[in-house]
Formats: sequence, structure tokens, C-alpha cells
Amino acid sequence: MPSLSHFLLYHLPLAVAAGAILYHLAVTIAALRFHGETEPAADFTPPVSILKPLRGIEPQFHATLSTFFRQQYPNFEIVFGLSDSKDPANWTIAQLRRDFPQVPVKVVIVPEGAG
Repeated sequence: MPSLSHFLLYHLPLAVAAGAILYHLAVTIAALRFHGETEPAADFTPPVSILKPLRGIEPQFHATLSTFFRQQYPNFEIVFGLSDSKDPANWTIAQLRRDFPQVPVKVVIVPEGAG
């Protein structure tokens, strides 16, 4: 009659190997099923928010920020984050709001050290 140690040394590794094989087989089948699914519709364009933290201004600041407003994505908003309402970037944001009135813009003031 085989001893317990013989059983553990022989059958336990076989059981672990069989479990690993079954796991890999299940993962392979799931990956093949996932890959075979249809692609989402090309016209699927959920609304997005662009988060842009700002501090101060730099050369070409208006031109750089205006590229966010000129993108071709159909449904987006721009959320600017400032640490001070008196930041000079706020003046540029006001100008961009006048230049691109069709783009929703929010300005969020978050004091230093608040997150």
C-alpha cells in the first residue's frame, strides 16, 4: 500500500500541473472569443472631458491652447485647472472662450496643496 508521502510526491504535482493546463486552456479560449468579437462602430464617439492643468503663461500660449479647441472630435469639453483665480492663464482662457464659443469650457480653481 502506498504511503502518504508517496501519494503527495507523485499525485499532488500531477494535480497542480493538470490545473495549470486547464487554466491556460480556459484563458486561451477566452482570448480567442474576445478577439473574435466585432469591433465597436466606427462612429462611436462618447463625450469626453479634456483636463488641462495650467500655471502661468509662456510664449505661444494662446496658439498652443487653441489646438485643444480646434480638434475634430464631435463631443468634448475642456476643463482647465488653476491654483489661483488671478493666474495670467485665466486671461488667455477668457480670450479662447470668446474665440471658440461653441466649445464648452470650465475653469476649476484648486488652491495649492488641496490635491
